[in-house]
Amino acid sequence: MLTALDMLMQCRTGTVPEGNKFVFANPETDGYLDFYKSLQKVAEDASMKKPATRLRKHVATWKALISSLLV
Repeated sequence: MLTALDMLMQCRTGTVPEGNKFVFANPETDGYLDFYKSLQKVAEDASMKKPATRLRKHVATWKALISSLLV
């Protein structure tokens, strides 16, 4: 997993400002990608009546795990 995260950080050059400290950075800003909002957008685009709560929780758990490893 660390190899994949290292590769992700290397691919940021030219897209994400150097001052952006977030791993999952929002391109051309100092912010980050919001997993819940991204998942909600996919659910809306797929015309789902109810977003996949279990998937959202799973993604949130992984996000928290990755964030804690990088601090």
